Amino acid sequence: MKPTTKHYSHEISAYSVAVVATICGVWAGLSCEAAWLSRAGSVVIVAGVALAASRKTETLHEKVTKFVDDHRKINPNLVRDEYRISKGIDPTPAQIHALESAVYDSAKRDIAVLMNERRWIFKLHEVGIVIYGTLLNGFGEWLIKTAVRCAT
Repeated sequence: MKPTTKHYSHEISAYSVAVVATICGVWAGLSCEAAWLSRAGSVVIVAGVALAASRKTETLHEKVTKFVDDHRKINPNLVRDEYRISKGIDPTPAQIHALESAVYDSAKRDIAVLMNERRWIFKLHEVGIVIYGTLLNGFGEWLIKTAVRCAT
């Protein structure tokens, strides 16, 4: 499995919102009312849900698949030319069709595998943010009160 540490703009945005909400919640919880940390947890949950709703990986997969299809249309002689170079003879139309199908189907399968890996990593980020926000929402006030009690 690929490392889960690679982040993209959607994840970075969601994590940024989570960090800022937590910092603001801690500050407001300590200086105003302890419930503000729990309220900040709600904002973190919203960031996680927004990340989940972004459908970024599906959009990316559609774009890459369209790119492969467009490449096939724009370069109709590419497979024939590669065959001619490697074998030294012209392929038959049936060979061209079979080779094209094999090459582009293989590319789409490889892309699907990579996209599924990326989708899994994206889901881990979504779930992690939502779990963190839920715990902060549920236990934030208690954490602030405990921290204040321990500090005095």
